[in-house]
Amino acid sequence: MCFFDEFYICLCSLKRYPSCFKLKHIPKQCRNNLYCQNGAECWLDDIKCPTVTICVCTDCFFGDRCQFYAKGIGLTLDDILRYEIKPNAAFNSQTNFIKWNSAFTMLILVVGWINSVLSIVTFRNKISREVGCGIYILASSITSFCTVTIFAFKFWFLVVTLIDPLINHNWLNAFVAFERSTVVYKGALFNKIQSKRLARLVIVILPFLIAVSIIHEPLYRDLSDDQEEQPQ
Repeated sequence: MCFFDEFYICLCSLKRYPSCFKLKHIPKQCRNNLYCQNGAECWLDDIKCPTVTICVCTDCFFGDRCQFYAKGIGLTLDDILRYEIKPNAAFNSQTNFIKWNSAFTMLILVVGWINSVLSIVTFRNKISREVGCGIYILASSITSFCTVTIFAFKFWFLVVTLIDPLINHNWLNAFVAFERSTVVYKGALFNKIQSKRLARLVIVILPFLIAVSIIHEPLYRDLSDDQEEQPQ
């Protein structure tokens, strides 16, 4: 039997006596690297008659020719969550990573809402807006409120859709639960006519809101085939 490393190749006899020799590696690199892209190293299985070409990509590039750039402008929620969520599994069966991030997201939402609402209430007063700083802070508070709300909505939208891609009506079920809670809270003061109007409005508007939340997908994402070369 034999074994080798970066510098030596050793032959072992049946009596377990090794004989080692210096090994000179002959790299089988492409002579003209026209196949790999973005500074990747090109390797062949055989210099004379190659059947397989392999590209060793540099950081942030991937693909059979290293033609795709992975880093972009940074990590998105999709990149962070997609490999952590177990599809077709209940939320209780998800990883601790998802559970902790869900709790942290809700904490951010609650703290952000409290901070933004208190700031909005404070700077709605005309006395607080006698100079431009008050107007800036009021606008900043409204923006912060919208930002933290959209972030939480995006997080839960991704979690729900990645857990079960076939979900298409749970948003309506959420409104059913919300209305039932309102009935319990208001009791006899619950307005049935207003409830019907709101339900019709939600059914019409909700599909557009969902479409707007994912409209960036077809605009900024492309589908491409990444086919690995197979030996013939």
